[in-house]
Amino acid sequence: MNYGAMIQSLIIRIVERIPTIKDLVKRLVHDPLFRFDCGFLVSDVVPSESSYSRMIQVISESDVLDKMNDTLIKTAMLEGFLNDEHVAIDASHFEARDAFTPSEKKAPKTPKKRGRKTKAERAVWLAEQVEKKGNQSTYEKELKEQLDIPLETLWKDVPIEPKWGVKKNSKGKNTFWFGYKAHLAVSTKSQYIITRLMSSGN
Repeated sequence: MNYGAMIQSLIIRIVERIPTIKDLVKRLVHDPLFRFDCGFLVSDVVPSESSYSRMIQVISESDVLDKMNDTLIKTAMLEGFLNDEHVAIDASHFEARDAFTPSEKKAPKTPKKRGRKTKAERAVWLAEQVEKKGNQSTYEKELKEQLDIPLETLWKDVPIEPKWGVKKNSKGKNTFWFGYKAHLAVSTKSQYIITRLMSSGN
């Protein structure tokens, strides 16, 4: 397999707005010029959908793209392409290809008893709250509790499964999507992505 051409074709697929891998393979089969533009040779066999899936799986499980970007940034700094002082930090949404699975219906809550709790009830309630707080993941905790957590732990524990996200658009109205959020720090002059982080949409 010509893996270099396969990776190039995946990038070109995004630029050309080809919706699925199936459509990409069909275009590669029927359009020789497009195939050559992607870097495939005349002797190369057009990869199947399963070949693309296996390659994407291997890439997603490794940190090779992170290392490549870090090398690119270091090289750009050494050669003087990246020397501006201003960095823009923002987040952008990425919709998931997975369909949204509706959550299970929760059982109706029993109405709270009015009035002050007895000492015994309050002790049980406080014990439940302590246990609930102790079982919280890093990002379920309040923001003030996250301030003392090391940066490495915060990066490692970022949730990356698709979730519903909400963000205000330029008109001040909320927009919703199901998927992910990319957090980017970009050089304002040279447009290099200095650092990046993918997370759940929420």
